[in-house]
Amino acid sequence: MAKSSWKFNKKWPVTQWARAACSTWCATSYSYAIHHVFTRSSALVIIVFALQQQPQQNFVVVGTGIAGLTHALRVANFGKVAVLSKGTAGSDGSTAYAQGGVCAALAPTDSPQKHAHDTLLAGSHVNDPVVVDVVCQEGPELVLELAEFGAQFTRMSAYDDNASDEQFHLCTEGGHSQPRVVHAQDATGAEISRALLERVKSHPNITLHDRHAAVALVTSPDRSAVAGIDCLAFDDDEHSTTTLGKPVRFAAPCVCLATGGCGQIYPITTNPAGSTGDGVALATALGAVTDGMEFVQFHPTALAAPPPPGEKPTGRAFLVSEAVRGAGAKLVDANGDAVCRGGMGDLAPRDQVARDIYAAITRQMSDSPAAPQHVFLDAQAVEASGPKGKGGFALKFPTIDAELRRRGIDVSRGDLIPVAPACHYQCGGVCTDLDGRVLGTTSLRVTNMGRTRKSKQRRSRSRSAGRRASGEERAPERVLVHAHGPSSHHRHAQPIAGLFAAGECSSTGLHGANRLASNSLLEGLVFGKRAADAAKLHLKMVRAEGVDVGELALDAPWPFGFDVEACPGEVDVAKAVEESAMQVTAELQALMMSHCGIVRTTRGLLRAAEGVQELGIRLSEIRASGGAVASRVLALVECEFLHAYAREVVNAALHRRENRGLHYNVDHCGDQTEGLEVARSEVVS
Repeated sequence: MAKSSWKFNKKWPVTQWARAACSTWCATSYSYAIHHVFTRSSALVIIVFALQQQPQQNFVVVGTGIAGLTHALRVANFGKVAVLSKGTAGSDGSTAYAQGGVCAALAPTDSPQKHAHDTLLAGSHVNDPVVVDVVCQEGPELVLELAEFGAQFTRMSAYDDNASDEQFHLCTEGGHSQPRVVHAQDATGAEISRALLERVKSHPNITLHDRHAAVALVTSPDRSAVAGIDCLAFDDDEHSTTTLGKPVRFAAPCVCLATGGCGQIYPITTNPAGSTGDGVALATALGAVTDGMEFVQFHPTALAAPPPPGEKPTGRAFLVSEAVRGAGAKLVDANGDAVCRGGMGDLAPRDQVARDIYAAITRQMSDSPAAPQHVFLDAQAVEASGPKGKGGFALKFPTIDAELRRRGIDVSRGDLIPVAPACHYQCGGVCTDLDGRVLGTTSLRVTNMGRTRKSKQRRSRSRSAGRRASGEERAPERVLVHAHGPSSHHRHAQPIAGLFAAGECSSTGLHGANRLASNSLLEGLVFGKRAADAAKLHLKMVRAEGVDVGELALDAPWPFGFDVEACPGEVDVAKAVEESAMQVTAELQALMMSHCGIVRTTRGLLRAAEGVQELGIRLSEIRASGGAVASRVLALVECEFLHAYAREVVNAALHRRENRGLHYNVDHCGDQTEGLEVARSEVVS
């Protein structure tokens, strides 16, 4: 590294000192943080714990699931990429836990049109049909490309010695009219993550940053465009008990949010602990609009058995894949009677099956308060499908079988599997267009990015004057805005410059009122790629405009309190803030489960709205009590994200005056063919 040319001047204000250091060392991309600034006698003492030059970042990807890793690989040949993971890359998102598979119309009897039909039917036709067609058409090629990347999907030869090794074994899951689920036994997500991570780690332009929790988007001084992201960085040791994070900033003209869902707003979820709605909270703070937030999917069959003796609960429910029912398992209640009695039976869409189980549990408990708060999955038909009429369950679902045996459940000896619904997937999120660009209520364009150099302003004005003089006007940026469901009144929203989203944190219009099984991984693939294509175009525009994003990010304020005196007891303060935030989180989860769960009432939703508002006041008090230290406590940041997400869910649920898909309010009678849409207004402040 070349020796820096600046010299420290003790008469400078702290901000001027930091800018001089960072502009010299960090040029257009940097990661720095000032831990404390305080006065000792008459001398200014500054402790800097993370001031270092970073390679120039052209792209930042937040999240390491299928959407984030796909996006990173697609843009890596066009510039430097920083990939941020709240935990360890590949293991902190939901992709690694996906059992069932990724669906695509690959069977000779299948077609993208049939796949699209099933997707629209499962989504109660609240989906955007254009998006559905695009995903179903582009999906097969991208799934085959995953196999070329090295994903070891299960082949027909695993079950039939006479079958070809080239032919995928395709499963059938709930809502699918054809077998179209490509899988790697019952650990598909883990295999996809392995294959993608292997390529990401070997790419010279991609840098993985583990234990970096995104807390705020950085914008240009006039807030006209995204210029990077602020994070809290923690020790590399994932078992570290350090509560305080170190503020780190990444400057980049393109930021893709692939943060996953928000299962942690409920006490029982199949999502990992890091699923706290980060992407939605980050984007909405910048003016992004949301859609479909009321559609929270509860997976019907989460394992309802306690962990082995001596093992602490992890907070994440173990999922018993829908593919188990696709292979022939049946849901029964405590009396052995069938739970699902509709036309599609156990393979009905998840919203219907979850409500059937909810009703069965309610009946059981009304008959006897001591009745189990779960139903059972009878998998003997699957067991009998193995060679010589036994061993089929362990053959087809080895991961699930191993976990069941760990908990004392053995399907081979006839044991039933106790299951109950658990929060699994958020069909809503921040609105994006067909190119994965996040939509906001105002147009934030790259051509309006605030410049700090007068020469650039003069060049820009000269170019504009030249175009006007010649009668030439720049063509407006193409805006593709879907108008699905209740977001129709957002049809005039336009892309936020430099901000993209893919995967569960986004609302693309694919899922509608209920996600079709195994469409989630497919959406991550398709929109991870589409958002990458749009990000590359955006980077090209930024370069053509001559915008210095690093300088813009340097001018942006930090969300952390650097300009305060050091707190002698900051560790104790941080622990107190953390404990208070965790208590609020637990209360929020209980509130959402009681009043905004599988089955809802208008009175319950109003109570949820009041409760969310009260908890918001508590959070403000906690932040105020912790001062600047509070901004560096991840538990508080995540609780604030959860609160923002819950507010969106309750608000959307109150404004849908019908039963549609995953949203079921007993005060509204039946599904309606025509939705009564209500213009959204803030119910919860």
